[in-house]
Amino acid sequence: MMNSFLDSNICIYALDHKDLRKQLIALGLFKQCPAISSQVCIEVYLVLNKKLKYTPFECDKNLVAIMEMSDFKNITESIILSSINLRIKYKFSFLDSIIIATALESNCEILYSEDMHHGLVVENKLTIINPFL
Repeated sequence: MMNSFLDSNICIYALDHKDLRKQLIALGLFKQCPAISSQVCIEVYLVLNKKLKYTPFECDKNLVAIMEMSDFKNITESIILSSINLRIKYKFSFLDSIIIATALESNCEILYSEDMHHGLVVENKLTIINPFL
């Protein structure tokens, strides 16, 4: 089984009941015990609370559930430094470059994301996959 990393949008689909097809696909990705980062947790919490109007208690409960099904990664100084090079080389946004750098440092082979460039191989190591296509 390949090591994978989930972008925050995949985690949100796993929790949002509005699109059952996407929810089931996203939940299925958690069977692999994918990596997520502190950044992903922050982004998920903010979307759940601000956009989807979950209460703070609901946000907490869902965040804990995601963390229990994942391999949690902290963002380190080396990840930030690596993300700067990735952002410049590939023209990623600042936040996307941190996600990608974290996935690379975690030795992931797949990064599941809905809003990054599907099929792009970063540093000959990490393939970005949109699982909803």
